[in-house]
Amino acid sequence: MPTQARGLRVLTHYSRQVGYKRIRAVVADDIPDMQTTMICALEHDGFVHVVGTADNGVTAVELAKTLAPDLVVLDVNMPKMTGLEAAMLIKQSSPDTKVLVISSDDNPELALCALACGADGFVWKTSLMKDCKSHLKRMFLQ
Repeated sequence: MPTQARGLRVLTHYSRQVGYKRIRAVVADDIPDMQTTMICALEHDGFVHVVGTADNGVTAVELAKTLAPDLVVLDVNMPKMTGLEAAMLIKQSSPDTKVLVISSDDNPELALCALACGADGFVWKTSLMKDCKSHLKRMFLQ
């Protein structure tokens, strides 16, 4: 059932299959169309359920604390707080939460910066649909 909180979409879902737990995720991007693309990429196979969205880094950090998701997907360039800053704060307060940073910038150093900030993975937006599943497997099945 969708809930509105300060302009945020928050969803709650529990699988009806016994012993089956989907990965609960928060998606943060300031571009609504990219949020939709990320949600589609994540929920495509049914193993991930997006429980909240944010359009800035501050809200992403708040949702990570409030919803305690298994995964937070952060765009690098967002208002109020970058995805890299948000990644550091999320990992400090919730070390077990996996953080996947995404970017459309073509700077290869961003991936290294994201990992240095505590992110568990990095994906270019151009390959999000193709690479998302392999990154999630690597992050959650290690």
